[in-house]
Amino acid sequence: MGTRVKLSEIVGEMELQHDQGSLYLNQKTGEVVLLIDEEMITAEEEESSEELPEWQREAKKVAKDILENRGNYVELPSKVEINEYRIMEDFCHSVEDRGISEKLSDAIKGRGAFGRFKDNIVRLGIEAR
Repeated sequence: MGTRVKLSEIVGEMELQHDQGSLYLNQKTGEVVLLIDEEMITAEEEESSEELPEWQREAKKVAKDILENRGNYVELPSKVEINEYRIMEDFCHSVEDRGISEKLSDAIKGRGAFGRFKDNIVRLGIEAR
């Protein structure tokens, strides 16, 4: 069985994400790390880290681990890459019960789609999906 990851942690980190950085999920530990591009560049350099402040040394160490053990990490999508409406739409189409699928598809049309979607998945008892 794989490592358990809290979705709330990933979402929290994604909210802090900015344009000059990337989020990585360590598949072995479940830890989510945010590294700015500069930290990845610094990790590629062979220069000593001793003159860097502690937080930068730690970031460089994590960045080096990502570079050396790419198979242990998954780069998570940026906020720009995530289309929340498309996720809801895909979910609606994935529901096998045609009646529920159609109700959900109707619920996400127009203004207030996110609220109606949430209300309907709770009302229909499928929020765990």
